[in-house]
Amino acid sequence: MTEEDIHQLIEQELRESSNWAAPTKPEILSRLVRPRKMPFLVDMDWNHVLDLWLVYENTDDGFEFKVVYDETTGKFGLAISLGGGNRELVLGFYPSFQDTLKEFDLSEIDPL
Repeated sequence: MTEEDIHQLIEQELRESSNWAAPTKPEILSRLVRPRKMPFLVDMDWNHVLDLWLVYENTDDGFEFKVVYDETTGKFGLAISLGGGNRELVLGFYPSFQDTLKEFDLSEIDPL
């Protein structure tokens, strides 16, 4: 899978969805990042690391969260930075990009 494949996957999902308000899509698109592989912790024991695609970053209000993509499962994950940003932890995986964003309580992104 390439950067472009992942970017198109997300854009297609946003295009096909009727759950997102029109003003919200530009906000989401502005936070998409050029997909790049990075190591992410996937358990709290600090010993299971996966190389995942970082696809989205939100740094609003001083709390940073990220969305990653696991090409082996086809799922998206919600991640946070730990320890001053030198470690990244995935909190959970979800079937779609939008499902992942819904897991984070964002007042400015209300898909319902």
